[in-house]
Amino acid sequence: MNMLSFLIIHPGRHFCLSFFCVIAVSVLNSCLPDKPVKQPLSGTGSFVFTPLYPLDQRPVTVHYFIPESCPPGTPVLMVFHGNERNASEYRDALLGEARSGQVVLLAPEFSEAHYPGNNYYHLGRMFVDGENAQGSALLPLNQWTFSLPDQIYADVCSKNNLSRKGNYRDWETDRKSTRLNSSHLKLSRMPSSA
Repeated sequence: MNMLSFLIIHPGRHFCLSFFCVIAVSVLNSCLPDKPVKQPLSGTGSFVFTPLYPLDQRPVTVHYFIPESCPPGTPVLMVFHGNERNASEYRDALLGEARSGQVVLLAPEFSEAHYPGNNYYHLGRMFVDGENAQGSALLPLNQWTFSLPDQIYADVCSKNNLSRKGNYRDWETDRKSTRLNSSHLKLSRMPSSA
């Protein structure tokens, strides 16, 4: 006898069966792990960012500075390290200016272990073989390393209730000192890449 015929033949037992199902579902739900809550970031620190599939097995450590007062329109500056992959040093070199300018500072670190060589970092993994791009197949956009800064930016904005419109500036530095002048920040010295 299937369940439907049981309920039709014994309508008085429908309540008991429904009650049992509700209790069973409640008990099973209580065994599930809690959903992670996105806690706002503040001060100086770092977190490990897990990109979307198919790059989800290649985490990025993001070094950050978030001002105490961080309203939705707070500007966001993302700085990218060079060959030494020393993102924390870049963040530290800009802390004073970021504090005085009330700017969110993000410095993602693309480790050599997860983003090896030029193809994954400098060339953004746009091609199967970035070093020989002319003869190489173009990869889908979701496999590009270049897609990660936008994902990191969106993650930090959602954690800190920041507006995602008009507050994002990115730039990359090289071995020479770099100077960026904007209405929020004046940067004059970057870590050297000895």
